[in-house]
This record gives sequence, C-alpha cells and structure tokens, in this order.
Amino acid sequence: MIFSFLKDTVFRGLSEKKHGF
Repeated sequence: MIFSFLKDTVFRGLSEKKHGF
C-alpha cells in the first residue's frame, strides 16, 4: 500500500542519514 511504501522510504532515509553521520 502507499502507506507502507512511505514508511519504507522514511525508514530508508533515516538509515541512510544514520550511516552518513
């Protein structure tokens, strides 16, 4: 669903930021 997709995107963004910093 769209909500699930958004959740996955947000989690991915947070993970990338954590790895970046």
